[in-house]
Amino acid sequence: MKNHLEIIKKLSLWNGKNIFVKKLSGGRTNFNYIIYDENKKYIARFAPKSNTLLGLNRKREIYNTKIVSSMGLGPKVVGFFPKYNLLVVEYIDGNVFSPQNSMRQTQIKLLAKLLKKLHSGPKFKGKFNPFKTIRKYISVVKRNKSWLPKDIDKLLDELHKIEKKIGLLYKTYPCHLDLVIENIISSKNKIKLLDWEYSSNSDYRFDLAMLSLCGNFSNNHDKLLLKEYSSNNRNLFKQIQMMKAVVLFREASWGLLQIAISPIKLNYKKYATHNLSLFRTHYRNL
Repeated sequence: MKNHLEIIKKLSLWNGKNIFVKKLSGGRTNFNYIIYDENKKYIARFAPKSNTLLGLNRKREIYNTKIVSSMGLGPKVVGFFPKYNLLVVEYIDGNVFSPQNSMRQTQIKLLAKLLKKLHSGPKFKGKFNPFKTIRKYISVVKRNKSWLPKDIDKLLDELHKIEKKIGLLYKTYPCHLDLVIENIISSKNKIKLLDWEYSSNSDYRFDLAMLSLCGNFSNNHDKLLLKEYSSNNRNLFKQIQMMKAVVLFREASWGLLQIAISPIKLNYKKYATHNLSLFRTHYRNL
């Protein structure tokens, strides 16, 4: 942390201004700091070297973040310092969503329109296939001889059955792919999304399924979301229920990989086992 503070204070961005830096808790992938200068606030994010094993790429993230910033959907990029793997973006003032307010009808309608705008926007850099990513994550965990649940091969077989049923759309769309509630900010009567490091061109159903899961949506909430999203896919509701299982497995495999590689001290095992438990239940109910 001390080294990070020294790096931030030496950045040319500040032009001699006095700044105050505070470490933020809760970062699952990066070491995050909030910076106050005389007029504005910024977020600084240091990425560990292990992030490459997660398939993350700063240049891709910056390219995609600039696109969504121009669309009014995300923060502006202030600076990138490859030597330190440090990205600085503007701080967006607003209220972080909670499952309670994300389930309000007006908010669901706004979120649906936001995702439709994103998915209809300019192409991103990068491609994301959730099935391949999950298998890759588990392969790395096995190679590192890190902890895995005893039934992991059975779970992978179940995932393959879902893959055969739902497949992936031939056409890909610009997607956020990390729609945890904490990444959704209500600011000045608008909604913006934070943390675009996982963003890529992918299957838009993944974003819809993850939003529903993290927002704790009911079936009626899902139907409202899809109605407002205005898709021509008549089977979308059923497909989203299957894609939720894929999201849960992606989150679980992410946690399993972080156990093996991450320098951040979080209880990734608890996160992984929780999502695997949810996957097992969800799969049985499909």
